[in-house]
Amino acid sequence: MWHEINLTVARNKNFKLKFLKSIKLSLSCVIQTDLEDQANELRSAEDQAKKAMADAARLADELRQEQDHSAQIEKMRRTLELQVPSSYMSFCSFFCKLPTKPAANRNSI
Repeated sequence: MWHEINLTVARNKNFKLKFLKSIKLSLSCVIQTDLEDQANELRSAEDQAKKAMADAARLADELRQEQDHSAQIEKMRRTLELQVPSSYMSFCSFFCKLPTKPAANRNSI
């Protein structure tokens, strides 16, 4: 009878150990799957970050080009603003020096 009790206790312990081993195996599979999922998410996030950095660099270059272009246009505008009064004065002085024809001659043309 004592052997039967020891055998029953041993079987119960063996059953518990097998049960715990299967739980451990299941948990390790779940953990491994989670780690793989997280690694995939990390790679995806890194790829997105690289693309975002490339886009940011491209946009910074475009902005720099637009700013340079805008500065050139502004410089041209200021130059033209300075030239217009001078050109207007030259235009007026040129037309003031032209000889005027008599009114009768203008109507006959």
